[in-house]
Amino acid sequence: IACLVFGGSQGLQHALKALGFVSLADLLGPEMAEKFDIGHINENYVQVQRCVMILKGVGDSIGAMGLPPTRMLRPSAEAFLHAAGEPVRDPAPAGGS
Repeated sequence: IACLVFGGSQGLQHALKALGFVSLADLLGPEMAEKFDIGHINENYVQVQRCVMILKGVGDSIGAMGLPPTRMLRPSAEAFLHAAGEPVRDPAPAGGS
């Protein structure tokens, strides 16, 4: 699901393939509800989504339209992982380019 939110068009293609969907319409239709039972969404995830929307709005307003949110968030995410003693992995999807 994170690919859909943070991955831009490449993330969308990766998610469609991983979920076995053909198009964006499948994600918006009842097919998505058949794949996932979303009973609770972690509040931390929602906060990250809010940050992404704000960053995208700022980027669009200064002419950086289309800049993937992952590029904007990566430095902060890496610093967080280093501070927590967690490894930083290659962001490329498995089998992707």
